Amino acid sequence: MGIIDSVVKDFEDNISIVDYKTSKRYGHWVPEDYYRQLIIYALLYYKDTGVMPMFAGIDWLRYDESYFVRITQSEIDEAQNLIRGVHDDLEKRGTDIENYELVPQKLCEWCAFYKKPCEPEGV
Repeated sequence: MGIIDSVVKDFEDNISIVDYKTSKRYGHWVPEDYYRQLIIYALLYYKDTGVMPMFAGIDWLRYDESYFVRITQSEIDEAQNLIRGVHDDLEKRGTDIENYELVPQKLCEWCAFYKKPCEPEGV
């Protein structure tokens, strides 16, 4: 789940959506996973309001820097295709846990299944 942190209207009534990040900045670009998040936010905003945002961006609070992606119909279509692809893949895999690769990571402790199905055999 995600939440758009800020919706800004400029002096020409163009909408920009902004997601605040406190994480480490990777460079002077928007990382691929953040890019996907931004275009999906833009799609959802468009579906909810009927207004296509002109920009979607990341504001790295720690660095006082922002990076924006121009939103066009192409990005909206890309977001729809991403969502459709994930949906189709999940439907194909079904509910059998054997169809999913378990990749332990730092965020696992926040998961509802922490130390249950994801726990390695013999632990």
